[in-house]
Amino acid sequence: MGHSNHPGGICKILRRTLKSSPIATLILLVSFVTFVWLVVDTTSWLGSTRRDSPYEKIADEVSLQSRWSESSVQIFFDLLEIETNITALLIQDQVEPCPLKGEIVFTAFVDDTLEGRLWQYYTLIALRQSLTERGMRVKSYLPKTTKQRLEQLFTSVPMEVIGELSFDCYDMGSAHIISSTTDIPLPRKQDQIYILDSGSRRYQNLIETDWSREGQMLQITKSSAAAEYLYKLTQKSPSTRLHHTALEFVGIYIRLDDALPFDYYYRAIAFQRKLQSARLIFVVICEEPHGNLCQKINAPQEEVYVQPSGRQHPGYDFALMSLCNHTIISNQVGIFHALYNGRDTVVYEFEDSEQRLKYVPWLVASELYNWYMLS
Repeated sequence: MGHSNHPGGICKILRRTLKSSPIATLILLVSFVTFVWLVVDTTSWLGSTRRDSPYEKIADEVSLQSRWSESSVQIFFDLLEIETNITALLIQDQVEPCPLKGEIVFTAFVDDTLEGRLWQYYTLIALRQSLTERGMRVKSYLPKTTKQRLEQLFTSVPMEVIGELSFDCYDMGSAHIISSTTDIPLPRKQDQIYILDSGSRRYQNLIETDWSREGQMLQITKSSAAAEYLYKLTQKSPSTRLHHTALEFVGIYIRLDDALPFDYYYRAIAFQRKLQSARLIFVVICEEPHGNLCQKINAPQEEVYVQPSGRQHPGYDFALMSLCNHTIISNQVGIFHALYNGRDTVVYEFEDSEQRLKYVPWLVASELYNWYMLS
């Protein structure tokens, strides 16, 4: 027969062990006491952490399979320009306390293009506005390089650098990566972090945003120089147009790799003239001003003025286009000029339906009443 499981049987075994090997018994008792202490201490620690969190503490419900690997987390840190080593971070004893008081962290991977940085900045603004209305407290951050580049366009970029935020404020292992179509659920825990993926184009968020409430975020630099240039253009006006009492500007920004046909610009200019009762001056910025397209568009006698792009000083170009009353869009950067002035906008309509559905300006135009599509 096997050994009895009765407590008395266990005590007899312990007495025999104590008589035969007192040292082994002592080691057994010390190990048991240590185990009990660790259990009590761990329970106490879990109950005392982040007591000020307004969110349900269910971090322990996140399985290992649902977390990003260490190599992925290291890539995330690199794309956010956060200088750290994931291995060192995992074994460090203490971290700097999080200064946030219930806010959830939103940020975006670094982007090398003007277009990408504008999408990130405007999307973070839009998400903060909409999620705040859902009762979520949001704090937006940017990679250091992204913030510096945006400061060439805006006098103030009131978003702090993500690399300067304490690691205790977010759990990168459970980061929620946001693409163009990702739904954004409410956070499962206080240290949830949401990251805009590179190339995400969440145009629907931009459409739903009340940009008139975001004046502090969108104060453009170089506005005085741009306004001075627009005034000088009014002094070049042909005498045949001086009978107009009102004067408005239409902005067109043409990049080097834009591939829209000349006929689109020609018809868009004519359409804007029919749409507006005011006298119009067309301001065209070209990255290749001496190229065939921009040379054909340039018509000072018709108040269509082409000037070269100041790619080394993007703040001036952005200010000039944003100060125009209306917009003819040639690429995605034009979306942000149009959102700033909020007036009549013309976009190109591809004949092929698949191309239309991939062309973000057309998607925006299909949702807004004062955006018009021309083929």
